[in-house]
Amino acid sequence: MPPPAKEVFIKIDAEGFEFPVIRGGKTLLDKSPSVAILFEFSFAWKESGESIEQCFQFLNSLGYDFYRLTPYGLEHLRFITQDMNHIQYCNYVALKGVDLSAFSAMNIPSPYGENLLVRFP
Repeated sequence: MPPPAKEVFIKIDAEGFEFPVIRGGKTLLDKSPSVAILFEFSFAWKESGESIEQCFQFLNSLGYDFYRLTPYGLEHLRFITQDMNHIQYCNYVALKGVDLSAFSAMNIPSPYGENLLVRFP
């Protein structure tokens, strides 16, 4: 078996089956030192019986940080709320071993704490 790639970018749009695709790539996601996963979350997840919370917990166990893709940049999510399972549509990014220090950052308050917004230059 060849060694894992040093840098991996994965984009998943599987109409509600994004989490099964992510689970199926566990070996690659675990062994690769630098990974970025862009995936869609929509109402189709509910139809497929999947949960964004379970997906985040799975990726967290592999050392990933979570971000919501916004028009302004990546919003670092430090917590999960129940309403996230009811959002109609959202794009998330999970990162492991990716340095975002080249981008500007600011703290955004919310009712649950502070999230870090990494703004694109």
